[in-house]
Amino acid sequence: MLYMKKGIRGNQMQAIESELGDFELLRTAKVTQFKNVEELEKIKFDEAYYFIAGEMKSLTRNNENVIRRSVLALDYDGLNLSEEEFKQHLLNKIKPLEFYAYPTIRHQLMGLRYRVILKLDRPYTKEESEPLTHYITRLIGLKYDESSKVFSQMQGLPTTFEEISVYEQRTLYNEGIGVIEVDRAIQKQKEWKENHQQQKPTRKPVLTVNYQRKRTFTAQYMESLLESISEGERNQYLTSVTGKLFSLGMQAEAVYEWIHIVNDNFIHPPLFEDEVNTLFGSILKSDQIKQKGGN
Repeated sequence: MLYMKKGIRGNQMQAIESELGDFELLRTAKVTQFKNVEELEKIKFDEAYYFIAGEMKSLTRNNENVIRRSVLALDYDGLNLSEEEFKQHLLNKIKPLEFYAYPTIRHQLMGLRYRVILKLDRPYTKEESEPLTHYITRLIGLKYDESSKVFSQMQGLPTTFEEISVYEQRTLYNEGIGVIEVDRAIQKQKEWKENHQQQKPTRKPVLTVNYQRKRTFTAQYMESLLESISEGERNQYLTSVTGKLFSLGMQAEAVYEWIHIVNDNFIHPPLFEDEVNTLFGSILKSDQIKQKGGN
């Protein structure tokens, strides 16, 4: 069942009866066009259309009344990618899956902003939401808007300030060869989580060392890479590592490979690939400016 409302004020939804499935309803939804971009906030609050796809106990939107969701909707905002790069990335990562991607209302006004709707083999519950979302976003490998994980979150239907024909060219429908199998996705995420949380068996021999070695700077730095990093410090830590490797005179290609090794093996959970790439690009640019200034 698709539930809709006009504007984001209030919590009362309207049920939409249709012979089409929820994914097909969303994929074929009419694009709403507005003319005055200066009224963006008013349009969002009072005039744009929003949906919840799934099953609700009552038409009042809250986490308790939303029983199941029938599609997986993910928002991607502010990525350092062009439209074509973003769409190609999706095809590279999840081409076998059926999905529909369309620009959200702030697209181009505030950088790249897309919503990706993925078709499922069955609806999922609130308890299944997190592992399912983590599995798919890990497959896609781009930083997403974590408000997508809120179970009662409404998402906007296709809305634009440009010509509808132009907007429709920005959308992407991929028929794929199948849909997300919810049970399999959740099991795969569970296995991945267990593998990454599992402590490696201790194989450290009993060491008797009765002498001291002189610790070089390189040795001290390599030892520091083994220190545990909390989730909230991941970005800052990898930024520091990247800057340090550049300062040691390492070539850019080698720095890039090393920070991926560090991210994949010593940061838990690892940063998304696009976060690492953005971080690397920023520091590389700064290093190039610094080197040119030094010459």
